[in-house]
Formats: sequence, C-alpha cells, structure tokens
Amino acid sequence: MSETVREGRHVLRLPDDVEVERLDETGRVLPKGMSFVDFVLTDSDRTVLLELKDPAAAPDQHRATQIDTFLKQVKSHQLVDDHLVPKTRDSYTFLHLMERDPRRPTLCVVLLGFALEPALLLRFKERLARRLRQEANVPWRRPYVDDCLVLDAATWPRAFPDWALDRDPSP
Repeated sequence: MSETVREGRHVLRLPDDVEVERLDETGRVLPKGMSFVDFVLTDSDRTVLLELKDPAAAPDQHRATQIDTFLKQVKSHQLVDDHLVPKTRDSYTFLHLMERDPRRPTLCVVLLGFALEPALLLRFKERLARRLRQEANVPWRRPYVDDCLVLDAATWPRAFPDWALDRDPSP
C-alpha cells in the first residue's frame, strides 16, 4: 500500500498504482461557483470521482439530527440533485478544462458512513445515475460518467477489493 487518505472517519489505503488527488482540499483556490468531490482516484483501469458522506460521524449531541436531515435529503432527491450531481459535473469539468479529463472509464462513487435500507439505496443509486446522464430536458450528448456506485463499508470491498477501507472509531 502506498498511500493512505482520510476523510472524516474513513481511512482508505490504496495500492501503489493508484493516483490520488484531493479536489476539495482546504486552502485550494477554486473557481467561483464550482464545487468538487472529495477525491479523484486513478488507476490503469478507471478514474473514480469519490464523494464521502457520513452524517453518523457527527458529535453525539448532533448525530441523530444529522442522520435525519441526511435521510430527508436522500428521500427528497435534494442530495442527488443539489449536491452530488453538481459536484460530479464540476469535478469532471475542472479536469476537462485542465486537460486532465480521463481517457478511461469514469465512475462516480458515493461512500456512505452508514447503511441505508436496500430499497432506498437502490432508488438513491438509480436517481443518481439518471441525473448524471440527464440534468436538463434532454440527456447529455456527451456522457461524462460511465457508471455510478453508492456504497457503504460493507459493500465497498466487493466493488474495490484492493482498496482497503477502515473506519476510525473516534469521531
């Protein structure tokens, strides 16, 4: 393992062949009006635009409220429409305009800090995939994401068996 990256309580250990860039890095001057996913991970097979969401990592006194708000955003599609799709599109646009757009399949991956019920998880993933393909009244003529995944700690190893994921127990 060559690189360890942290986001909140998630710790990701990556093999030597994976390049990591933290797009939403603190202190980085960003183009006005753009928002970025947490990480761009690139290996020989794919580029992963990774966003981590973990309301369960909130301090004890705020955790229940954060989780409740998060679930409402998932169910109302606000999380997909107002946060995840714009971050993914802006991240890809940034890479493209910097002449660093992927020359390999691109995945949008959302890693959740807790498990959602399977039916809600499936609807969440389907909504995300649909919105990444079509945000206006017609689909994008040039797709920028090949697929998307919505994962939690239990499903992560099936999608990325060589990318070890741990969760720091301390908030």
